[in-house]
Amino acid sequence: MRAPVRLRPLILGALLCLGPGLPGPVDAQADLSRVQLATLPNGLRVLLAPDSLATAVEVGAWFGAGQADENPLLPGITRVLEGLMWRGPGSEERSRRVAAAGGVAGSITTPDLTCFYETLPVSELELGLQIEAARMRSLAVTPSELDAERARIRAERGARGETDPGARGLQRLFAAVFPGHPYRRPPAGTDAGLARITARDCEADFRARFAPNRALVSIVGRFDPAAALALARATLGPLPRRAPPPPRPAPTAAPRVRRSSEPLDSQLRLLFLGWRAPAGGDPDAAPLDVLARVLASGPGSRLVRETAGADSDLLFAKAAYEGRREGGLFYAFGALKPGADSAAVEQALAARIEKLATTPVEDEELERAKRQAESATLFGWQNVHGRGTALGTAQLVEGDFRATWSRLEHIRKLSAADVQRAAARVLKGETRSAVWLVPSRRATQPGAAGGQ
Repeated sequence: MRAPVRLRPLILGALLCLGPGLPGPVDAQADLSRVQLATLPNGLRVLLAPDSLATAVEVGAWFGAGQADENPLLPGITRVLEGLMWRGPGSEERSRRVAAAGGVAGSITTPDLTCFYETLPVSELELGLQIEAARMRSLAVTPSELDAERARIRAERGARGETDPGARGLQRLFAAVFPGHPYRRPPAGTDAGLARITARDCEADFRARFAPNRALVSIVGRFDPAAALALARATLGPLPRRAPPPPRPAPTAAPRVRRSSEPLDSQLRLLFLGWRAPAGGDPDAAPLDVLARVLASGPGSRLVRETAGADSDLLFAKAAYEGRREGGLFYAFGALKPGADSAAVEQALAARIEKLATTPVEDEELERAKRQAESATLFGWQNVHGRGTALGTAQLVEGDFRATWSRLEHIRKLSAADVQRAAARVLKGETRSAVWLVPSRRATQPGAAGGQ
């Protein structure tokens, strides 16, 4: 399972062509060497990533505003603001202009950041900058707009979060592993938290956390760097600085939840195991990503092979590493076959995974996992949206846009000993948490949804 990222509808055509096959190390490194980061007098940063072969240009406005740094008394306000900034005053005109230019637009939200972007023909760079300048300039919120946004978030949370067993279990696992940290909170907030948010709260939070001096504007695709920077200075430079938000309260000390269980409207029993891991910018992020692929990426991976057997107590099992700005999670989850012993399955699955801390992976499976990780990165660079997302995320989460490429180089050089060392650092029984989603009484009634 990938990190929880929400993309608005977008249609990406063949935006970038890098020639036959995947770009090689020399070509990709040379391309990254042309990326530059400039800071305007108002504090706004501009990330320029030119590519003469691109057939489009993308403008992205990135803010280090996510669940992790929102007001703890107003959980969910980041998602509210993302929606209001997307659908608020001027949104219909913005959408009309982007569509008329032949472009597409969208937004990305994660627990660490919020981004708005426009993917446009190369002649429309100024339009993208104008849209993001207007979005940053001001936000006026009416009670009716706020009510509509709250209702939309509640409906979305019900449709995609609480009723999606995977998303629900993963959120409960983050809450167990990060008990005193903002990552424990649901990204879309709670009904009580959403109800407390006022229009004045939204406007104040917008002014503080979505200020130009807290923004990174990325320009990726085909453009002249000098002309683009001059245009950015003219369009974004006049935006005034705003006062920063107050310091976030320090995380409270709280014990890790070792095991929890809650009902699920399904006849399947789902087990989630998690270990707190280093942040996405840590050197061990790459080996942990590869380790997760050894376990559960493709038909040759360990858990896929093991659950395919007739004597397995699991219908399926998956594993992943999710690295965020302030910490990470290595996790696995699976669904039990009817009649399987829950305690035995939990013990066996944990033992299989934690064995990697003391036993090196085989050369064949390591190379397969490294190639999968490498391909995923390179495929993402094949269009301006993927490249912009990689650069912007690396800059905000890891503090350096170059990290998106240096991680790839790190993956290529990984040895079995590197992976085992990272596993030994993270996969410890004394730091493991388990979350069970078990059939509710309603789900077990004859004729219940999902029953046979």
